[in-house]
Amino acid sequence: MAKKVVLGSFCKSKDESKPPYIKLKTAVNMPEGGIIQVQSKKYQLQSLDAAAAAGKLTGEVVEQIREKINKMPDWVLGDLVIFQD
Repeated sequence: MAKKVVLGSFCKSKDESKPPYIKLKTAVNMPEGGIIQVQSKKYQLQSLDAAAAAGKLTGEVVEQIREKINKMPDWVLGDLVIFQD
């Protein structure tokens, strides 16, 4: 099963005249042609609900993950995610 790795965040600039930016939290070796997903707060919550409905996650684990997702500030447009073997 692939391991989800959060590389950083895609953020909205506080200054409206500046473009959005990427803030890296960790370095990782990416193969050529690798894909980085931008997972929004909405997407992450939908994915969590789907995993809970399918029985892949339960109870306290679901709530811990939901709390972490809900702590994402409004200026963060999404997490940068890759999946590694």
